[in-house]
Amino acid sequence: MNIKWIIIWGLSLVAAFLGGQYFGNLTATPIDSQSLFFGETSIASSQKTENGDEIKEIFPLLQVDNTAQGQSSLIAVENNKLPIQKQLQNLQNNSDAQWSLSQTAEVYSVVKDLNSEEILRLLSSFTGNEENKGMVDLLYSRLLELDPILSLNYLADTDETKNLPYRAAEALKQLANTDPNLALAWYQENIANKNLDPRNIGLGRIFESYAANDLYGASDIILSLSQRDAASSLYGVSRSFTSSQEYADYLSYLEDFNKPYLLQPILRTWARSHPQEMADHLALKYTGGEITKEHKMLLTSWSFQEPIKAANWYISVVPSSEKLKAINTVANKFQGNDSQDKTLSWLDQIKDVDTSTAIDSLIKKSIYRNIDFSIANLDRISNPRILQNTVKGIHRSLNKDDPARAEAFKLNSKYAEFFR
Repeated sequence: MNIKWIIIWGLSLVAAFLGGQYFGNLTATPIDSQSLFFGETSIASSQKTENGDEIKEIFPLLQVDNTAQGQSSLIAVENNKLPIQKQLQNLQNNSDAQWSLSQTAEVYSVVKDLNSEEILRLLSSFTGNEENKGMVDLLYSRLLELDPILSLNYLADTDETKNLPYRAAEALKQLANTDPNLALAWYQENIANKNLDPRNIGLGRIFESYAANDLYGASDIILSLSQRDAASSLYGVSRSFTSSQEYADYLSYLEDFNKPYLLQPILRTWARSHPQEMADHLALKYTGGEITKEHKMLLTSWSFQEPIKAANWYISVVPSSEKLKAINTVANKFQGNDSQDKTLSWLDQIKDVDTSTAIDSLIKKSIYRNIDFSIANLDRISNPRILQNTVKGIHRSLNKDDPARAEAFKLNSKYAEFFR
């Protein structure tokens, strides 16, 4: 299920609510499911409330103004005289490629009072035709809202493709809130047993809900899973945490099982969500100055978010004897996440360690990332051999894309001697 439909569906509730205010104090009689399709007793026709008041338009539709044509794309007065399936078909036929919020609200206004079985019946009538994809997605969103089990069964009956894990993920998450064992059983039968990837989509969502309600009950099941499935499940568990203390406590619990693969998903998620707090935790955990896999994992993850801050942290925790090696490691880590100019500026700010080798490496490796940076900073290279290799590398790279520029560089550069 595409997440955009869930968002649009939620927003449409507001529009539909406004459209239905006029009828807010009226209670309709039960719907005859035959009228959904055949219109024998149209749901939009005259009905009565329990106290006998007549409702002439139980599902009033919103007008959609098609500004491109200067007229309404749907005529509500005509549409609400039709059976519900026909109303929806009209909406589908008049929809744009990208459904607008008002069009989505119209669908909701038609189906908002139907039960899950009635929604499923309508959904099934639109399934199988690619042109109905928008309507199918909207009806599925409503079915999911009403009954995640029924929505999962619908998916199992209609989707045997690689899209199933994605479409089932949200339903599995909702079902796991109330019955995690049933969610797991459905996953095992319909995704795991059919070897549909990515399996972690379903497992992660299940255990995200499971752990939020029963962390250690979820953990007992995870410990019985294969290494691959356990890792996928633990990513979901980690998404249920809201504080660094939860990460720290759960890691302490997992360490007792002496299975390092259990720790990796939790550490990676912690590093992404609370890098500074994880750094503080490592400082308390490792007081001897050692650099562990946890430190390196945090550096890698943090570098994508705040490369300079991550670099300064890493350099500050390594022993003095390892600083030069650490500087080279850091420079390589965040070259791709920040501009080469900022990387060079960071290296220039380090005063207690000779950073020349790191600078040489940065300029040479930037040939294939930012060739103009390499050309502009050739005079910063201190090692003659690296300088010669870099100059020739620049020429080769230019010659592939712009032979004229490559020739000009060769003739006019102050390093032309390297080509004689």
